[in-house]
Amino acid sequence: MLAAQILWRQPLLYADPPLADRPPHVRAGSALVAVDRQLLVFQDDCLWLACIDLPSLRVTAVPLPADDGVRVFDHAHKADKPDLEAAFAVLQPDGWLVVALGSGSTRRRRRWLVIHDFHGARRMQWLDAAALYAQLDARTDFSGAELNVEGATVRGDRLVLLQRGNGAARVDLQPLDTTGELRMAEVLAWIAAPQTPPPELLNVRPRHPGLLDGVRLTLTDAVALDAQTLLATAAAEASPDAVADGVVVGAALGVLTASEERWAVLTEGGARFVGKPEGLALDRDVPGHGWLVLDADDPDKPADLCRFAWQMT
Repeated sequence: MLAAQILWRQPLLYADPPLADRPPHVRAGSALVAVDRQLLVFQDDCLWLACIDLPSLRVTAVPLPADDGVRVFDHAHKADKPDLEAAFAVLQPDGWLVVALGSGSTRRRRRWLVIHDFHGARRMQWLDAAALYAQLDARTDFSGAELNVEGATVRGDRLVLLQRGNGAARVDLQPLDTTGELRMAEVLAWIAAPQTPPPELLNVRPRHPGLLDGVRLTLTDAVALDAQTLLATAAAEASPDAVADGVVVGAALGVLTASEERWAVLTEGGARFVGKPEGLALDRDVPGHGWLVLDADDPDKPADLCRFAWQMT
């Protein structure tokens, strides 16, 4: 049996005063990675990286490269946002490599943002990942009716990608929640030489988080527990397709292996937790604990950071 609960939450407000192109708070938290004593939050509609120091929870902002200088995408410019929905980090000999992935739900959203040596002489570059996303799109056993990559995590020697099945059905295809794998060595080689063919997608597996109040739970993120097991999040959002937002009725936490998955509805204060967790990170110092970052789907509301606990009996 699996159980999961939210212990506390707090809004993510920047410690520094707002700028003309940076709001006072973290918007639309969509991906979360832990790097040393920091949590890094990517936002799907804002080209600012939020850095949360642990344990103080002080939030600072790092500007991300913007092609035309625009870093905040309001509703009128939603089609232009890079939609960074997933991220992973790898410790290399010269420092941390942090990569944020576009969802791939439109052609504009088929880029990766690569940050080299995060704590040192930080270098950032956009990587055109159109060839990789074309492969993912063509693999309809992975993408289903609409491609929407919402999670990524390094598990052993593989990069696991999570496809969120909140897309609109087509005549011949249904929305799918799936996981697929890329060989990590090939991913790193491709990042170093993006003009070469992208890695091949392997080991596609359908996932079935279930329903809440008749609304499908769909995958939003995952982190590796060990070389065979993922801890994943899913949100029950009544969205019409992979681009539009919808009403969220709840969320769940799951433990996934190649052959099995267990899911538990997230609770808060003894009641069903109603929120959309889009980023997940483990506390490596406290077993059974971790953090979630929420997307409120409202640019005027700060994203929340949540502390959660889970156990399996």
